[in-house]
Amino acid sequence: MLNGWTILNVKRRLDRRIAAVTQARMLHIPPAETHIWEAKDHVEMNIKDVPTLLDAIADDGFPDLHDETRYDPKHLGRICQLWNICRFLRHLIEINETHMFIHDGVLLTRENNFIPMYQWWKDIVHYLEKAGNLNGYKFLFLTNGHPTSQYPLSSKPIVVGSIISHGIRNFNNFARIYSPAGAEFVLQRILKTRIDYADHILMPQKGEEDFLDTKGTFSVTDLFFKDAPNEWLGSNTVDHLVSYSDEYARLFPPDIIPEEWKTGDRD
Repeated sequence: MLNGWTILNVKRRLDRRIAAVTQARMLHIPPAETHIWEAKDHVEMNIKDVPTLLDAIADDGFPDLHDETRYDPKHLGRICQLWNICRFLRHLIEINETHMFIHDGVLLTRENNFIPMYQWWKDIVHYLEKAGNLNGYKFLFLTNGHPTSQYPLSSKPIVVGSIISHGIRNFNNFARIYSPAGAEFVLQRILKTRIDYADHILMPQKGEEDFLDTKGTFSVTDLFFKDAPNEWLGSNTVDHLVSYSDEYARLFPPDIIPEEWKTGDRD
């Protein structure tokens, strides 16, 4: 069963938290099942180089990630993002629950006429768990990112006409439902594979021709969510600042964003 809706958020980004929680209310997610996962932030931790950041990650229980050759030294935020994904997956395994894990900059799209309420997601997870048990495999995860032509995998609907397909059809990490088994599967993949970026977790590696057909993995075929553009909302994870202008400035009070995150333009 789907136990909750967890939002990844850097605590200094109260604006993003407000937007994400407001959207959760729109989807009829009960407050008791809405959770904030506070992200580790190299800026707040005053970490300015990869070795120091990797030391902190290793001390947190992920020594397998301590390999400087994995990462681009210019992208400390991306390393933090991978770390935050690992921290959450470890937590999900420990509490033995199934959650939607969604980034705070992810918004509902207007590209289709169907907006799934929370109960719809709950029903889908229940169905996928039951179908997996009947067919001898565990439900691992459901991806909800952008379907991509980079993955040469034809849609295999779970039933005729369904918008849920068997297999991995996208790599975007910004909205996934993980079971504890799926969390373990993905966490071990990150730790044992030379993955440098959270969006690459589900990219097949050399010799993994069958990876996209892993049993227990599912993807939506319609786009329900999209990542808000960084030039509008800004992002801690990829080291962009907030473009605090135009509609953004109109919608959010000026005192809600720390000065160090404002650029005042779109450049």
